Amino acid sequence: WMRTQSGTSSLRALLYMDEIYGFFPATSNPPSKNPMLLLLKQARAFGIGIVLSTQNPVDLDYKGLSNIGSWFIGRLQTKQDIARVIDGLLKSGAKAMEKKEIEQILANLAKRVFLFKSAHRDRIELFTTRWVMSYLRGPLTKTQIATLMEAKKEALFAHKEASTPQPAMHAPSRPEAITQGPPPLSEEIDQYYYNKDPMESAPQMEPWLLANATVHYYNAKRAIDEEENIYLKYYLDEREKEIDWEAGEPNEDDFDLYDVTPPEGARFAPLPSFITEAKNLKSFAKAFTDYLYHEKRLELWRIPSLKLESDPGESREDLLIRAKGVLNDRKEEAIEKLKAKYAKKRDMLERRYKRALERLEKEQADVSAKTTDTVLSLGMTILDAFLGRKMIKRSTTSRAGTTLRNAGRISREKNDVKRAEERVVELEREMEDLEVALADEIDALDIAYDPSKLEIEPFYIKPRRSDITDVEMGILWESR
Repeated sequence: WMRTQSGTSSLRALLYMDEIYGFFPATSNPPSKNPMLLLLKQARAFGIGIVLSTQNPVDLDYKGLSNIGSWFIGRLQTKQDIARVIDGLLKSGAKAMEKKEIEQILANLAKRVFLFKSAHRDRIELFTTRWVMSYLRGPLTKTQIATLMEAKKEALFAHKEASTPQPAMHAPSRPEAITQGPPPLSEEIDQYYYNKDPMESAPQMEPWLLANATVHYYNAKRAIDEEENIYLKYYLDEREKEIDWEAGEPNEDDFDLYDVTPPEGARFAPLPSFITEAKNLKSFAKAFTDYLYHEKRLELWRIPSLKLESDPGESREDLLIRAKGVLNDRKEEAIEKLKAKYAKKRDMLERRYKRALERLEKEQADVSAKTTDTVLSLGMTILDAFLGRKMIKRSTTSRAGTTLRNAGRISREKNDVKRAEERVVELEREMEDLEVALADEIDALDIAYDPSKLEIEPFYIKPRRSDITDVEMGILWESR
């Protein structure tokens, strides 16, 4: 099924398998192993996701592990299990965790806490699952299974009884068969016989008009070239004057499946006069052809907004499923374009933010340096004065003046730091606003590509008269 799908970047289906133990082992080759490895290597290109679950990582072949993009790992208690996954969790880089640190985490994870490793993220992360009520009932007994299935069985049996045709209901009441042999008909009229109960010694045979035909549906523009075989039977009541094909019933059997000789001892009901007086059934065949020409058509479905049409044999629900896949693909493309557009804006803001941080660090460093110089200069001035020299040196006076000027500069430098800090905060807010705007536009895409808003409508391919062929007619005598 996967190979019949087109490529897509969105999720089309999900294969989930719990307790993978024995199906994908590292040391043996059960029949399930190669298909599973093929899925892990190629399924994502067809929009198929694979989720495998096991209590022990050693149950998985290493080739499969290397092709799994996301790992959710709970507490591992054995060294073998930790050794199985540890190499895949180690990454290079300044923020990468050490091997011993990861081993310690895996061995001491709390309940409902998992380690998450993704091929699309640089760091491994920890997350906690929500608390879920579970009674953990375990395997059901046969009695419990029967109790659970009782209502479903009743509904199933009721549906079968409702859908099973009742032989006695197909025709109005009529007198008992009055002839021991079939009524005489023209030799050009073929007669067939079907005794439902071969063990019955004197079956009562009811007449039906059989009609078979082939209807051809052709449309070059849509590359449609389909055939439908029509099998109908019409109950012949002696009181009727004409055939109403609308009241015909589907017939599953071809003419070749019926007997051509009547059962022994059978009794036959009378036929309508327009049948007994007919030389052949050509006029009925023409009427049947007219009925098919006016009433038969190939029903198809289309979604105008997506310019999608169903294929012959594809149901309305199947077309909707296909449309959802198309919508998902288009939405993913729109999201990628949005992200690309916003990425340019974000890159620009990040460059400005980096420069603002550098400016802030420089201003803070300048304030720190000038503060230190001012404090030292002030200290030397005070020290000179404190030593009790009678005459204040010229240099001391100059130093005091410089100290006062530096104090003024420090105040200005602090204002520069404040402005730099405000600029950093402003850029952080702009980046947050950008993320919110992107999220809002993605939410708008969810609404724009909502499959529930799709309008689906039927359309039809009608046959030409020349497309109705292989018309066959005959009389069927069927036992009650």
